Parts: sequence; structure tokens; C-alpha cells
Amino acid sequence: MKQLSGLLVEYFVVGAVALLWLVPLLQTYPAFTGTIASKETGGVVIALTVPAIYVVGMVCDFLGYWLTHWKKDQIDREAWAKVKKEDPGSQIIHVYAVCYEPKLAEEIESRSSRDRVARGSLAAFIPVIFVQPVTWPFYLHFAIVAFVTACIAMLWYRFQKLSTKYEVKAAHVLQERHKINLYSNAQQ
Repeated sequence: MKQLSGLLVEYFVVGAVALLWLVPLLQTYPAFTGTIASKETGGVVIALTVPAIYVVGMVCDFLGYWLTHWKKDQIDREAWAKVKKEDPGSQIIHVYAVCYEPKLAEEIESRSSRDRVARGSLAAFIPVIFVQPVTWPFYLHFAIVAFVTACIAMLWYRFQKLSTKYEVKAAHVLQERHKINLYSNAQQ
């Protein structure tokens, strides 16, 4: 249940980041702004806002996965090559950690949650380049958005590297303490 509540929060956070471009975009449509202002439909719009933010967060997380997965694979390959072991896969490490080292599994989950928020936020923030929520000159808007996007990308990269290093160490702990041969299950 703890992981489900984490996913709920993750998607809401990422969806809220997407509001930076979604709200200004929707405000350009008179039908949308008239609907919110209307007494008859305003309540329905507000009631639909929470699920909409959640769904937008899910979509942004999926897009973030699609944008960053190639780099995550590269980070994983490099980390496992350093210890001269084959990558058994994050899910296998997590399954064994849940069974044998629950505290280790919780830490893996929290790091994974942090990584998902960063990658989803990256995907959610990129469209801000195309929607100017503030009346700044375009070059200033573009420079600020590009800088923030680069910062989010660097955060995701750093978080992912730290999570992968932790997984490598977790695999070592599982192997040493519990004599689990994770590497015989490595994906080909």
C-alpha cells in the first residue's frame, strides 16, 4: 500500500509541473475560460481537475521513461561493468530485497520514486518552451526554460546514477549475507 500512495503522489507532482504549460495553453481557448467561470459547469471542472492532473502526470512519466530509458540502460551497463558482473535486472534485485532485506527494499523503492519524479518532471517541463506563461521576451523565456530543463535533466542523471550504484551494492549485500546467486538469473 505504501508504494501505491507513493505513485499517487509522484503522478500528482509531475502533473502539477505540467500545469506550468497546460494552464496557459488552456487559457488561450475562450470556451475553457468561460466554462471555468460559469456557475453551472465550474464545479464539474474543479472536480475533474484532480483526476486530470493525475492522468497528465502518468502520461508525463511514460514520456519521461521513453525519453530517458536509453540513458538509464547505459548507466546500468557502466555500473555493472565497474564491478565486472552481469546486471541481473532491477526487478530481480528488488524481489530478493523484499524477501530477505525489507529495509534495503524500502530504500530501493524510495530512490526509484525520486528517479520517477525527476524523469516525469523533465518530460512535463519541456513543453514550457512552446507556451509562454509569462510575458517575457521570447529569448529570455527560452533561455530560462532551457536552463531549468537542463538542471532537471542533470538531476535525473545524478539520481539515476546514485540509484544504480545503490542497486549494485544491494545485490552485493544480498549475495554475501544470504548467498543468493543473482547472476545466474541475469537477463540475456
